[in-house]
Order: sequence, then structure tokens, then C-alpha cells
Amino acid sequence: MSNYITADKVTSPLKRWSLIRVLEYGDQEDSSGQRVAIALGTWDHKPVLGMRWNGSEGHAIGSPQSRGLPTWFITPKRLEDSVLATLSQDERKIAQSILNK
Repeated sequence: MSNYITADKVTSPLKRWSLIRVLEYGDQEDSSGQRVAIALGTWDHKPVLGMRWNGSEGHAIGSPQSRGLPTWFITPKRLEDSVLATLSQDERKIAQSILNK
């Protein structure tokens, strides 16, 4: 599937979010058939873990979106460790160092 907006191109909301690094692009479907992207970024200048579902055929911008723009949602702090546990060891170490875990 090449007709969707990749995680590194998702920059909204511009006033609050800034991408540091895509940790998982979500290019492959997981066991539930989803294509979940995970990224490290800043929200209001504080490091956070962002997530989104990549687009699919007929829904290129994925979810969430706002006013037709693909956006990230911020993983709640209480769920960060669970999300980090799904990443490769190298990506997990990078994320933990930036998130100060």
C-alpha cells in the first residue's frame, strides 16, 4: 500500500506537535489488521509518545485527522510503558532516554 501519508509526513497540529523520530512506521499490518505508527515528539515542548493509524485504500490520511489533516494523538503516560514494550530494543532505548524513563 503506497497511497497513504507516511508517519514522517504527519506534522499536525503544527502549533503543539513537533516530530523527533518515527519509532515504528506501521508499514505492515499487525495481528489485528491495523497499521499503527508510533513516534517520539514534543507536545507543547515536552517529550511525548504519539500514535496514529496509517491510512488505507480510500482513506489516505488515516486516523486521527482534523479538518482533513492527518494528526497524532498523544499516548497517555500510564500507557507509555505498554506501547514502548512493543518496539524493538533499540527504538525502546532511544524513546526511554528522551522520555526520561
